[in-house]
Amino acid sequence: MILYETSKSTTIPISVDDVKNHLKVSGTGDDSLIDNLIRTACLYAENMCGMSIMQHTWYLKLPTFPDSTGHIELPMCRPMSTAASPVTVKYLLDDTVTTGTTYSLSASYYVVSTYSDPPVLYPSYNNEWPSSVRTDPYEGNVIITYSAGYATLSSCSLDCPEDIKAWLKIKVADMYEHRQSYVEGKNITEVKRSIVDGLLDRYKIGKI
Repeated sequence: MILYETSKSTTIPISVDDVKNHLKVSGTGDDSLIDNLIRTACLYAENMCGMSIMQHTWYLKLPTFPDSTGHIELPMCRPMSTAASPVTVKYLLDDTVTTGTTYSLSASYYVVSTYSDPPVLYPSYNNEWPSSVRTDPYEGNVIITYSAGYATLSSCSLDCPEDIKAWLKIKVADMYEHRQSYVEGKNITEVKRSIVDGLLDRYKIGKI
């Protein structure tokens, strides 16, 4: 399995001004730095929770489909886009080894369940995954594309939760004030995990 994003997100769940207010920082000299720190904090939180906080379009490449009616986990797919066709499935046919032509599977052939954690993809009622998939030993014969992230859902008024925003502000403040892994000659006491990282606990895979 190979998972990668097609392009970097252009949106962030908290603004530079939000963080500057939290830091009590004025002026614009550090705006670019703070913007970068927000994006870094978002990626850190996404890795912790296995979810998409910023808007992402993901490519999931598999060597083949699972068993005829097996499910496919969609990593980083929470929260899922509400677009008309949030997931597309393409695959290489057995007879396209030399041309690399892909076949698009009709959306009526599969269902996405967001009740699973992470969400899963499986064949719709009375359907099965195609069996005529290229058997090249290298991964990438099945390509699944999907979008996820709170920015993706902004049109539905589903904003990034306040506890995630609070965690991001604290994490950015920490990185802004301490720009290296240690401070020589000073004792640093970290804020307890139960207070800070605990804000993200309910968003981690398998948590309610």
